[in-house]
Amino acid sequence: MPSLLRFKAPIVFGLFLNFFSGYGQTFFISVFVPGFMATFALSEAKFGTYYSALTLVSAFILPKSSEFFESLKWRFSGTLLLAALAVSALLLSNADSLWIMVLAIFGLRHFGQGLSSHVSSVVIVKKVTHLRATALSIASLGFPLSEALLPVLAAFMLTTMSWAQTWEKMFFIALGLMPFFFLLGRYLEEYKTKSNDEAEVKAVKLSFIKVIKNRQFLKYLPASICAPFFATGIFLFQTSFSKMKGWDPNTLSIGFTAFALTRLLFSLIGGPIIDKYKATKVYPYLMIPMFLGMLVLGFVSSPIAGWIFMIAMGMTLGASAPLKSALWTELFGPELHGRYRSISASFAVFSTSISPILFGYLIEVGTSPQVILSSAALAVFLSAWLAKD
Repeated sequence: MPSLLRFKAPIVFGLFLNFFSGYGQTFFISVFVPGFMATFALSEAKFGTYYSALTLVSAFILPKSSEFFESLKWRFSGTLLLAALAVSALLLSNADSLWIMVLAIFGLRHFGQGLSSHVSSVVIVKKVTHLRATALSIASLGFPLSEALLPVLAAFMLTTMSWAQTWEKMFFIALGLMPFFFLLGRYLEEYKTKSNDEAEVKAVKLSFIKVIKNRQFLKYLPASICAPFFATGIFLFQTSFSKMKGWDPNTLSIGFTAFALTRLLFSLIGGPIIDKYKATKVYPYLMIPMFLGMLVLGFVSSPIAGWIFMIAMGMTLGASAPLKSALWTELFGPELHGRYRSISASFAVFSTSISPILFGYLIEVGTSPQVILSSAALAVFLSAWLAKD
């Protein structure tokens, strides 16, 4: 592998991990929800309950499992993550009972949504010292690329095969790229942060109690939770929201193209803005597009509101990927970044375990989109106000 790739190794490694986190992200799993519900005779509320339960378990074990993956050599860390996603995909493709499906989705959620994006961030923070937020932005392009490609690939496959056969193909994709991850990780271990004499940043351990007692951490925690919480609830039941609005059931699904492109753009511009200004200054303004998008989706009757909402969410989620990591590094230093990020990620995953139950219940009892989304917008506003520097 040429020296140029060694130099870019942290960013490339992080970008690919962020891309494959899509295996366990709600935007991708939601494509298969109708198939899961039909195969296992589940209502929206029941599927939401199972989805929430497995995500909750993932949230509780995330701080410990993240420590384990951070302790490994990078060649093993990345390869094992991809192997875990491959095994989970294979298990899902052969699911002949509800519990096997739940176990497989747990693997996808934990190793995809939870660990892949976390390890990606830790790699950048430890290995890059100059223009760190910009490096995080480039690596975060893996998210919109995943959002743009994986659902389209799945939709294409589902036209000719079952959801189980589609996940079998996803297994082979992950399996085939494992040697690449091993080779890239090996070169990543040789990469130095600034010079050949400088060692990479070493993580410092800090107890969970000390983290959650930190007032600065608690100040920004609600804002860091809002986006994944509401994105999970709305994206998971996107078909139901479209039907409630009287639109074509695929209105929000089609809007994922605009969402992915917007997220890609704001992933790129977010990092340089954070490098120029402080993350603590930028953080509250991150919530404005999501706040406005929810109000538009709730109160505008035209299907164009769905596209506006998806674009607004793309803006917030695009900028949030580099911003969160930059924020914890700015507040607590690179040595403690991994600890604070893993615990904040655990809270975020915990929140995404609640939203499927909540949204599934609200939809099933006939709560209007206006009530659901105006309440969500209020919660976003309050979290942004709390995070104001």
